Amino acid sequence: MDRCRGPASEGLTPAPTQLQARCAGSCYPADPKEILQTFAQALKKVSPVKKIAHDLRNPIVPHIDFRVNFDLYAQTYALWRDANWFPSRVVILGVGHRCPAEIACQPLGFRSALGEIPPDRDLFSSLSASCPFPVDQETRGFQGEHSIEFVVLWLQVLRDLFFPDRGFTILPILCGGFQSAVESGTPPSPNSAEAAFARGLARISQESDTAVVASIDGCHVGPRFQHPFAANKQIRAQVAEWEKKLWTFASSKTLPEFFKHLGANQNAFYFDGVGVLHSLLAGQNLKAKTYPPVQWFEPADQSIVSFSRGHLLPLN
Repeated sequence: MDRCRGPASEGLTPAPTQLQARCAGSCYPADPKEILQTFAQALKKVSPVKKIAHDLRNPIVPHIDFRVNFDLYAQTYALWRDANWFPSRVVILGVGHRCPAEIACQPLGFRSALGEIPPDRDLFSSLSASCPFPVDQETRGFQGEHSIEFVVLWLQVLRDLFFPDRGFTILPILCGGFQSAVESGTPPSPNSAEAAFARGLARISQESDTAVVASIDGCHVGPRFQHPFAANKQIRAQVAEWEKKLWTFASSKTLPEFFKHLGANQNAFYFDGVGVLHSLLAGQNLKAKTYPPVQWFEPADQSIVSFSRGHLLPLN
């Protein structure tokens, strides 16, 4: 649903034991030195924050092509630099653009030009044990998934630039759009697989050295996404208003309203963070605090993708 996404039929091959970077040389440089230089320049433009008053363990970041808006990423990840904090374990909640399952998790490491990152098998085992269904049953869609790759690359850059003595592990998870819940306009029931997964995720992510990154974009509207209309000025304003209201409901307390809002138009604007946000909000008392979404408009095909940044914070 963005510049890096291919057709849904592509890439449905079994996942290997390690994921490989696929966007190097297009979305970002392929050479390790150039990667660090490019990212360091973006981070340097972000003024340091002297006092950070909120939890940084649950950032919300986009997975839009870096060439569309690199600064927005830097503004979020620079907060870890400013807080002098870096996680040793990272759960990456990505969107399964080519994964047919609503929830899929695999203990997979990652290899990029900046090196190899090992999988966190302990987190995987704990999550598997707490779920009443095999979280690793679906293997397709992990390889080439940019919503995972972009997070790993930023983590590697932050480590190399500011925390060279720190190592970290990852647990990649792919979430779908929870279409059944959207169609009904109600969250998955407490005894559903989706709710059980959310509770299991909450249990494995309580340690202070563990981060859970929500790698999501927002709305996808226009002919590029098979809409029978162009994302003209009027449509863009309508989408912005709809998405603004959706984010006001993105908290554990108002999760029913979140799905009611999605169900009212059957998620006709293709907001792609439904499964990721439910997986975090249904298991913990959290609320989303985000900056206003940015709309990337392409005149060539009269289509838009929106994306935002922020954090999920404790409600109390």
